[in-house]
Amino acid sequence: MHYCRFFTPLIAALAVSLSSNAATRVAVRAVATEEYLIKRAESSDPVQTYQFTKGRFFKPRGVNKGMAEFTFEEIVFDIAERLVEQDFYPNPTLGEGDLLIVVHYGITQVGESLQELMAWTSIDDMGLNDTAGSSVASQANAANQLEFIMNAVDIVNQSNDRDSQSTAGLLGMEEAYEGHPYLDLARETEMKSMLGEERYFVILMAYDYPRIMDHGKWELQWSTRYSARAAGKRFDEAIKDMNVVAGGFFGKHLDRLASKRADDTSNVDIGDIDVVDTERQ
Repeated sequence: MHYCRFFTPLIAALAVSLSSNAATRVAVRAVATEEYLIKRAESSDPVQTYQFTKGRFFKPRGVNKGMAEFTFEEIVFDIAERLVEQDFYPNPTLGEGDLLIVVHYGITQVGESLQELMAWTSIDDMGLNDTAGSSVASQANAANQLEFIMNAVDIVNQSNDRDSQSTAGLLGMEEAYEGHPYLDLARETEMKSMLGEERYFVILMAYDYPRIMDHGKWELQWSTRYSARAAGKRFDEAIKDMNVVAGGFFGKHLDRLASKRADDTSNVDIGDIDVVDTERQ
């Protein structure tokens, strides 16, 4: 009797229930240019103003009601509340401001395993069992089948590994594959585990706005990439926790990835938020 088939859905349901009640752990990668950090540190007025513009939306593979219902305007309004914590305020006049903040967001896609691609649910489906027969022909056939499966698994795993490396670049976890002087095996394993799951993410890219308006040049001043596990959380719920954590890092520079649970429920009223309809040339 295949007891594992009975218990797997129950365990999965329990895991989703537990994860939905737990505080969201958010991974954050913040980068700022040295010139920008020095200029802001030496300024007598730490306040900077900005405009938002919509970047790329990385759509989910299937139906995701939370992502479909939560609008871009709602996303940037929530982000704006956190930007205030670092002295960033929306400029009330369109076309003016110190920064143009491009907002990319979405959900990562995880490559399917060979078992999922082939719809295998047991070792019997794979053609491998203890009743293959004792004849030389039967044993040879089983050996060939096993070799085929191992080769197929290797090909799929290599493809998924390449996908994970691309995702790592998107989420700011490149060090999981490129190495880092302070990266130990446990941390590397943790990051690769995060890359192996679907994650909601937001990428803020802040450009020198006057430079764009006057010279048409896009010079990045700072960027913040942050993400959280998607399983068991609606996007409209997770995004608020993500912004709470990431808000402490907007406009700053970190030498490595930061990871923190959301436990801040503060709220700041900053008025209406305008979104600039601008496309990068």
